[in-house]
Amino acid sequence: MISTQSEDGGTRSGGPRLHGVVAMREHGAEYAIPRNGLITSDPGCPGCNQRDRCVGAGSSPEDLAQVERIIGHRRRLYRGEVLFRTRDPCEFLYAIKVGSLKSVQISEDGREQVIGFHMAGEIVGFDAIAARTHTCNAVALEDSKVCAISLKRAAEGGTAAQLVQRNLSRAMSQEITREQRMIVLLSYSLALSRVASFLLSMSNNFESRGYSRSEFLLRMSRAEIGSFLGMTIETVSRSLSELAREGIIETDQRHLRILDMDRLRKKTRRIAMS
Repeated sequence: MISTQSEDGGTRSGGPRLHGVVAMREHGAEYAIPRNGLITSDPGCPGCNQRDRCVGAGSSPEDLAQVERIIGHRRRLYRGEVLFRTRDPCEFLYAIKVGSLKSVQISEDGREQVIGFHMAGEIVGFDAIAARTHTCNAVALEDSKVCAISLKRAAEGGTAAQLVQRNLSRAMSQEITREQRMIVLLSYSLALSRVASFLLSMSNNFESRGYSRSEFLLRMSRAEIGSFLGMTIETVSRSLSELAREGIIETDQRHLRILDMDRLRKKTRRIAMS
């Protein structure tokens, strides 16, 4: 049986909703979330476990206070809630503090195409910087919390703004690298190779955040994985079942354990010859 591990570096969220308000607890502090999802009281950047991965990375305590000014607001999202939609104007980028999101595009006939998954510590919204309008929807895969980075305030100048700009450039470079890897992943003609590469990518992401690289919870459904990888849910399920039969992974609903990392890597090299 696969064990359940803590979420988001020990951060806990949730609780009963009373009159449109839900309590969240983080780093020992409890604060209320009103109906509109905006967080009115929050531990802020100094106590954030994503601080070293976010726009305030590398800042002094004095600069961090100025970075706080660039954060327009913080917002709580419930699972399935939309952060922004296609053609929404762009005033903010969003740093994921807790939880995870997916980026999706909706076709003319209403079909959803998943184009990306985003974990805590990543920034979403770069798609809108050029045209100032979003080209996709961002949807919470689970109860999440985001910090809104004001593009206007980030452009005002000053030491803190320069730091934020450097960290945003770094985050944008990381996003480009992820997309390049995605192009390589989708070039694999074998479905099993795509699924194996996706699991390795998730493993690396969790490891870089201090979590176990071999045991984690997949927040996305198999249908969403299939949409992302360009295959049907049945093909995703068959691929996962094959990896499990070979003793490479173990699954329990959305919990996944990688039993043999080396053999999983070898599966990514099985590219069918045309």
